[in-house]
Amino acid sequence: MACKWGFVFCLVGIIDGQLRQGSRRGLGGKLQGRIHAAPRANFSPRHRWFMRPRRACSGIGVLGSNNKFHGCRSSCPYSQQTEIRRQSLGPKFLAPLFSLKSLAIPPLRQALFIVFEGIDGSGTTTQCRLLSNFTENELGCSVVQTREPGGTFLAERIRRLVLDPQVGGINFKAELFLYAASRAQHIQELIGPALRSGTPVICDRFAASSLAYQGYGRRLELELVEQVNRLATGDLSPDVTIYLDLPVEIAQLRMKNRSGDLDRLEQVSADFHERVRQGYRELAAERPEDSILLDATWTQEELEKKIRAELYSRWPSFPLRK
Repeated sequence: MACKWGFVFCLVGIIDGQLRQGSRRGLGGKLQGRIHAAPRANFSPRHRWFMRPRRACSGIGVLGSNNKFHGCRSSCPYSQQTEIRRQSLGPKFLAPLFSLKSLAIPPLRQALFIVFEGIDGSGTTTQCRLLSNFTENELGCSVVQTREPGGTFLAERIRRLVLDPQVGGINFKAELFLYAASRAQHIQELIGPALRSGTPVICDRFAASSLAYQGYGRRLELELVEQVNRLATGDLSPDVTIYLDLPVEIAQLRMKNRSGDLDRLEQVSADFHERVRQGYRELAAERPEDSILLDATWTQEELEKKIRAELYSRWPSFPLRK
């Protein structure tokens, strides 16, 4: 019996020594220092063991349920902005069980972020509207339907400029930056707050459009386009991107039958739109886990049913994760 107790006290002494050594590095029973020099977070004495702050601090850029980094998606009570002040974690020999890493677990985000992509005339705007109407009218779930470029006051102003047929001779990099500026404002003002509040977002075009149009279509370096996209989105990515694939000849025929004039990009040559189409097909093939490639030559009703079926197969509780 004495041997057993001697072993226990020896083990406790070893752990306590490791704890004291760890405390000098900022870890252990008494934690000091700041994480990213954020404002001080208050801690309630009754929550000392788990270091839970009295009020949650919003975290921009947290891990989603799919284990990917998502910016502006949810509010995390244990975000990187939390400041860890000097506090006791209870018995010293239990302190190694608690670490800073365990405090960074965010809640699961329920709202889905769905994006439609395709060349001009493929029907992205129509299917975006139909899915939004179905979600609100049939499922009774509020949803944010938006588009790019656009969605906010500033972004809509950029849209009018970048798609104006009378604006000619735009440098391709300048065009890329204009789309990125619109996207950054769109995320900060509309998409981010909606997702953080638990409201699903259905968007007509997003970052993949820049890769397809400015990368493949304008033949800018794809690495450059990806870097600009990351700056604009903060690594925010859709849960799924629905690519509507349509031959360029059919798309141009549809656009000619529309009322109104063609915008600046719609007036570009068929070769340009063919490169954009192939770019979309490559993007869908590279990211099969979060992409759905559909034949846009189907009728509007057939395509609408197929889209719903694909979404329900991934998320039975659509438009929420579960």
